[in-house]
Amino acid sequence: VNNVELLFGQQQKLVPGEGPNTIYSSVGPVLIAMNPFTEMPLYDEAWVRAYHAAGGDHRAGKALGPHCYRTVEEAIARFRVVGHQSVVICGESGAGKTVTNRKMIEYICQIDETCPLASTQGRRT
Repeated sequence: VNNVELLFGQQQKLVPGEGPNTIYSSVGPVLIAMNPFTEMPLYDEAWVRAYHAAGGDHRAGKALGPHCYRTVEEAIARFRVVGHQSVVICGESGAGKTVTNRKMIEYICQIDETCPLASTQGRRT
């Protein structure tokens, strides 16, 4: 059994902070995402609220588990400290870079009332 089979054999959690998150993992500040090639229940309003409530709090974010929303919140927290921040998204063709980038931008637009980056992303109507 390889790691991919182990990951796909796990039940995807439906609520933030409960159970394993099968497409995300992390090593320090590095988020590792695996493209499941199907829609996953990881991006609804409950997930947005949970990660936004955790903010840049490392302990609270860690309790929720790795997610692209957590990466955004950590980048925002760092932005507030140093005034600049980058997020690098890389991987092979079909790895899910475009989807991850889109989900991160959508998240910023959903939290734009309190987000210091909102003015650079535009307002959602």
